[in-house]
Amino acid sequence: MNMMMNNDFYGESRIDKFLKIALAVMLISIPFMNLPYMKKFMGELGAQGSAYVFIFIIMLVFVDMVFVKRRFYRINNISIYILMAFLVWVCISTAFNFSNIMSNTFKGRSGLEKLILQVGVLGFCILSFYCVYYIVKSNKLSMTFMRKFVTISFLICGIYSFMEVGYLLNIRVFDEALKGISYFVNMYFRGDLYPRGVRSICGEASYFAMFVTFAFPFIASYIYTKKTNKNFWFVLLNVYLLILIFFSKSRIGYMMVLVQAAMILCYGLFLSKNKRSIINTILVAIISMVMAFGVNSLFYNRASEERVEYDRNTSSSLALGDVYGSLNDENNMSNVARTGLWKAATKMSLDNPIKGVGLGQYGFNVSNYIDDDTKRSDEIKNWIDPESAAWPPAFSIHFRILAEFGFVGAALWVILWLSITIQCLARFINSRFDVTGMVIITLIAGVMMSGFNSDTFGFFPYYIVLALAMLYIKGEEFLNLKDSNLY
Repeated sequence: MNMMMNNDFYGESRIDKFLKIALAVMLISIPFMNLPYMKKFMGELGAQGSAYVFIFIIMLVFVDMVFVKRRFYRINNISIYILMAFLVWVCISTAFNFSNIMSNTFKGRSGLEKLILQVGVLGFCILSFYCVYYIVKSNKLSMTFMRKFVTISFLICGIYSFMEVGYLLNIRVFDEALKGISYFVNMYFRGDLYPRGVRSICGEASYFAMFVTFAFPFIASYIYTKKTNKNFWFVLLNVYLLILIFFSKSRIGYMMVLVQAAMILCYGLFLSKNKRSIINTILVAIISMVMAFGVNSLFYNRASEERVEYDRNTSSSLALGDVYGSLNDENNMSNVARTGLWKAATKMSLDNPIKGVGLGQYGFNVSNYIDDDTKRSDEIKNWIDPESAAWPPAFSIHFRILAEFGFVGAALWVILWLSITIQCLARFINSRFDVTGMVIITLIAGVMMSGFNSDTFGFFPYYIVLALAMLYIKGEEFLNLKDSNLY
């Protein structure tokens, strides 16, 4: 048998078709962020629907690159060299901390076990970044292609969330359907109703907010590219997205989407050249505010002892104002836990300013840096209790990088994303404020803000956005958003 695989069977067109389908399925699977499968073998990646698809994508790209096209795309960009420097520093930091890593044990886990798992996660994610870049470039896929399947993923979320809104408004006809679906797609409150707000198929309200920060720029772009009578439906789709975030009651979600909405609003009002687009931008803003305050007045302010009890960690009642007010509440245990862990990560970095504590070692060291005030939180007590199975999170990839790789690693991480942003802004200005640039810059803002909610490297929008940004900076014309009949 010929090991080089002749093109009659593995032809370029067939492989390209498989790659496009796999990329589309991966985009659709992004909101599945809390799956209850394979965690023992895949770690944090087991919870990510996209990870399962990327396994096949990586294999397909390898076959295409080595046996079919026999082509490797080199990415010649300063940001990639900074990324390589960051990865080299991760290795150096780990080497300097290796003796401590070998002696680390906590909750039945060893430092070496955690290190191996995190090397696998980080390596897998870097391969995923290159695969997205490879597929989009080799098939000359546009942002219109990406947007189509991101929209489908949001519509899947939207259907499930429509039923959740019914539950939150005490319309209980969908309860059994919600429980049934939840059993298969959610690790937290598996097979049960989620009382804190809309979480969709993402597992938690804050995870749903992270997905929305990825989907929102794509969906908002319809307003600036559609020139048909379907435009009104895309206005409503944007309004629906914003209303679902409102129902999520995720405080970090409110802040992230508010920043993105402000960016998109500024683009629509000051940089868009199309009058209809300006009008539609204003329509989305006005309708969203009217509906949000209307729902808040009519439904959220009603008494609901059961849900207030479940919701005590995020606000004192279901009113929108109380959710925002809880941000400054020093007695709010969610605030205490999150900021306490961020402080612990900062203290950890001050004790290890150059080399940090090593990849994956935050959880082994955090209990030494938790102050007494933070220990008021029952969550904190559970996370640092050696007898509990719950692993202590850093609640932010940015603070985790600071703790694990010191100030050098954190500086490289910040410089990486700053360099990408600056290059995208330069391209955006040179392209006379194109819609594609607006989407990518808003996406960068979204994933960076999501980094203050999750501490995993396995959040795949980081790598999708990085790949798209590299193509945009390079000036690939095929990437530009184009009008289409439906998506």
